[in-house]
Amino acid sequence: MLDYLIVGQGLAGTWLSYFLLQKGKTIKVIDQWNPNSASNVASGIINPITGRRLVKSWRVDSLLPFARQSYQQLETLLDTYFFYEYPIVWLLASVQELNAFHEVSGRIGYEHFIKNISTTAFHPQFKSKQGYAELQQTAFVNVAHFIASFRKHLINKDLLIENRVDYEDVTITDGHVNWKNVRARKIIFCEGHRAVNNPYFNFLPFQLAKGEALIVQIKDLGIKDTLIKSNVFLVPLGKDNYWVGSTYIWDEQSEQTTEKARQNLCKRLEKVIDLPYKIIEQKAGVRPTTKQRRPFLGVHPQYPQLGIFNGLGTKGVSLAPYFAVQFAEYLTNNTPLDEEVAIKRHLND
Repeated sequence: MLDYLIVGQGLAGTWLSYFLLQKGKTIKVIDQWNPNSASNVASGIINPITGRRLVKSWRVDSLLPFARQSYQQLETLLDTYFFYEYPIVWLLASVQELNAFHEVSGRIGYEHFIKNISTTAFHPQFKSKQGYAELQQTAFVNVAHFIASFRKHLINKDLLIENRVDYEDVTITDGHVNWKNVRARKIIFCEGHRAVNNPYFNFLPFQLAKGEALIVQIKDLGIKDTLIKSNVFLVPLGKDNYWVGSTYIWDEQSEQTTEKARQNLCKRLEKVIDLPYKIIEQKAGVRPTTKQRRPFLGVHPQYPQLGIFNGLGTKGVSLAPYFAVQFAEYLTNNTPLDEEVAIKRHLND
């Protein structure tokens, strides 16, 4: 009998699998490859300061060092690279944005993240001439490569079952759970936006957010190791290719790309650069998010054989390692979960 069956190999399932294996637990991951999963479409940006109000991301002072350490550990294990400590250059569109950055740079706890504020233009091919702010302790995770590399590791260890879980195939008995011919002490659902249809966790208030992005080629831009924040995010992918995104549509489950999003992204990109570009690919994915922007971790109140790790949203690349190791500790040693992420907070809603 296995210790854990893990459903889904996105960011949540990958990191939880890794930390449970580190603890010597026996696992199998059940996952049907989906190139349009949220993890495969994600930008992979780790950004400590976000939004119009320029606020620090939740728990950023703990999340970022742990994420850096964890991704680098997995790079060593998998003998590849997917974690890049690139700065973010935030192109400023107005004097008000410039003043806002000067104001927050003086706040306690923000000085570690704002490296430079300039009133000069960052790059001759960008239309923004007001100036820019350079953020540090930022990074880009090539999420698709990260997921694919760990998937190969699971396959080599005979730990991956390439299939999709139908809930009617899950049976619960005293002390364990069965899925088809596989028996485990617990099954943990890390299934992304499909969790909204999970009958065991339908009390959780998921919100879905569909995002679309473009892969474009811009031959004469020459940005190689910097993330650009403006009307869109530009992430350099090499060979003059850039990830450009993204759009947001709430409560949408379709993974199909749309012409509306394509035009929206093109319009926004053209407000940023003065160069021609070629669209290589358009991508769409659906993120499972929550109203409070906090993940869901825990086991079912009636069936402790069932667990869930989900709701990572747009901050998934930084949230996943930190809370995966916390969940692994909870599952194996009954260490209490952070109250802001534990699903028990929703049991009386």
